[in-house]
Amino acid sequence: MSLKREHNLIFYLKRFAIAVGMALLFSFISLYPGLGYDGKAEVRIVSTSYQLLYRDIEVNCNITYNPLLFPLSWLINKGQSSYYFVMRTAPLGAGQFGITWSSLEEAKEDALLIVVLNELFINIPFLLSIFLAVELINVRSIYLCFLGGILGFLITSSLGAIVGFLLVLSIVVLLIMKYKVKRFVDW
Repeated sequence: MSLKREHNLIFYLKRFAIAVGMALLFSFISLYPGLGYDGKAEVRIVSTSYQLLYRDIEVNCNITYNPLLFPLSWLINKGQSSYYFVMRTAPLGAGQFGITWSSLEEAKEDALLIVVLNELFINIPFLLSIFLAVELINVRSIYLCFLGGILGFLITSSLGAIVGFLLVLSIVVLLIMKYKVKRFVDW
């Protein structure tokens, strides 16, 4: 392989690795309530089997996803969704005087995490394609805009995510224009 082809291969592999890393980082951030989603769940115990050691819990939840971390969900009109399902849980342990079950508050958190993970797996390839495009056009300052949008979502939900993204984008553009820098973020 020629030196130039080898250099090009390393160059594109580096860009691909950065895009994958950023997609994984933002996917990890999307698992946190307030940053990746805002949700409320209502749970109710439907049945408990002490012989087979399980408990069925009815879950009714409403969730709003961060539009920057779940872009495909918003494109297919699932950015704000309601879910109803029955979740089966196992006991935490057994003692001399009985079986210990998780609290209903823990069941709410588990139910929201199940819903978020299901939606996240659909969005990861889409996020990766966005970050690959960012790497190919070499505009890494978009990552700063994503962080601004995540902080905006923390403050005022989905509208805040868009406002935070656009606010940081305008700051970055102003800094680039003022200091006449080709790239604001270059690593």
